[in-house]
Amino acid sequence: MDDKNRLERMRLITQRVNNIPTLPEVMTKIIQMVDDPRTTANLLAEYIGRDQALTAKILKLANSAFYGFPQKIGTINLAIVVLGFESVKDLGLSAAVVETFREGEYNGVFDLHHFWVHAVAVAAGCKIVSRHMKVNISGEIFVAGLLHDIGKLILCRHLTEEYIVVIKTAREQKKDIYRMELELLGFNHADVGGWLSEQWNLPQHQTNAIYYHPYPWLSYREPNLAMLVNFANLLANKAGYDAIEDIVAPEMHPKVITYLHLKKCSETEVDWEYYLNLLSVEMEHAKGFLSLLRQIE
Repeated sequence: MDDKNRLERMRLITQRVNNIPTLPEVMTKIIQMVDDPRTTANLLAEYIGRDQALTAKILKLANSAFYGFPQKIGTINLAIVVLGFESVKDLGLSAAVVETFREGEYNGVFDLHHFWVHAVAVAAGCKIVSRHMKVNISGEIFVAGLLHDIGKLILCRHLTEEYIVVIKTAREQKKDIYRMELELLGFNHADVGGWLSEQWNLPQHQTNAIYYHPYPWLSYREPNLAMLVNFANLLANKAGYDAIEDIVAPEMHPKVITYLHLKKCSETEVDWEYYLNLLSVEMEHAKGFLSLLRQIE
């Protein structure tokens, strides 16, 4: 997929999708502050603290077992000290995105609760492999995994009838959703999600992971978060945490296995039982996090 092809797909998206959702102003400001090296912990905490609802959501998510901090975090100041600027921003972003997509017509296309369960399962799968690789990018991984399918929500909102046809045809022809979207729309939900994340000024690593997660071997950024999201997406589907039921999962490219140094049960076969067991444990920890997401919804 060359740059010319990508530009054409972006052109199609901008022609078809209007009135894209915007992040709350407070979240946009937080992203700007975290990116500004002059921002101090006290300044960031003071700004976030002005929004009591967002503060409460960040602290609840930070104290969930899924996020994994062993001690209770009672204030934004403490959250910034022990988790860091990026992690606090990512928790706020997670809450803001769920809130942004809380309303909308999705019933004719897919179940919104299943969508977020799948998203959290992918984030959990990313955490599992990143720990094995000893990659210290947990915040970026968390958001990339959680938001990797955000383009599906945009397509449901703006191209509802057409997207129903995409899903119906994918089921009938037993094709993966990416291929069916390209055939019928000219672009796929990863294109839309990457485009949206660019509009939101998310970090390039996260945008890249969202855009390239169906074909991460085309991504040349390091660390390649798209590889992690690609594997975690397939793992979540194998575990039964699929965003849309009865859709064929895409096959995993051999380069993903090599790049991630995945545990194998034969020369070429990934040890899926091993990773499925790890995901089962991680999703037990995620129960509280999922409950909080439902409250945000």
